Amino acid sequence: MNKKRVVLAGGSGFLGQALAKELLRRNYEVVVLTRALRERDEDDKVKEVEWDGEHAGDWMKCLDVKTL
Repeated sequence: MNKKRVVLAGGSGFLGQALAKELLRRNYEVVVLTRALRERDEDDKVKEVEWDGEHAGDWMKCLDVKTL
């Protein structure tokens, strides 16, 4: 069974981190859109994708399950 994917804009903030953690606990695939990629713990299952909020970019591939 494929996991459901959730793409979070603002997922690196206080509320976004809590939401991402809960979604992971519920077995969702979590992708966070961020302006600045950061180092994540090895056991952190959140995928970060760079975006600037103004331009279409590679982050849009996260919206199509077949391309990720």
